[in-house]
Amino acid sequence: MSYKKTFITTFVFLAASVVYFQNALPIFAPSIPVAHAAPPVAGTKRATPAHIAIAKAKVNAKIVDVGITKTGNLDVPPNYIEVGWYKYGPLPGEMGSAVLDGHVDNGGKIPGPFKNLKKVKAGDDIVVTMTDGTVHRYKVSATDVYPTNKFPGKKIFLESGERYLKLITCHGKFIASKDTYDQRLVVTAVLVS
Repeated sequence: MSYKKTFITTFVFLAASVVYFQNALPIFAPSIPVAHAAPPVAGTKRATPAHIAIAKAKVNAKIVDVGITKTGNLDVPPNYIEVGWYKYGPLPGEMGSAVLDGHVDNGGKIPGPFKNLKKVKAGDDIVVTMTDGTVHRYKVSATDVYPTNKFPGKKIFLESGERYLKLITCHGKFIASKDTYDQRLVVTAVLVS
């Protein structure tokens, strides 16, 4: 018996100005895609990302599923040690942009898993291990910085044509009144094996 993959895509529309709420990464974009793959065969569970390692940035973190907050923001893990995988997008290893996010810090002295992400450069390695033990190896192809209020959501979430991994974290200056940073760092990597 064969099972076809079906994708249902809906869009969550964000307001032109988004207020930051703790444990949410504000994404200023016309839409964040929500795609669901066909459910796994009865009695099986699809492999999801479990761990990420980036030697250059000293990242060695567990990955947990995240979605979208009630306010329409990309959610982040509820702590400063885990990385979040955007569960409504592609899995690492699939065509399109698999998106991971994590805290850089708490705006103060508590470092997050992506504290040193700004140190990665084109050509650096990223390794994502899935729950079934499959290992996906990526090479960094670009690092970009965007103002938080002009985050290019479509470019980040909908880029296709390759098996991308997109890592997002805060960057720039911490704005205490908004409890967030004024920029976002996005690292793009392409699957090599």
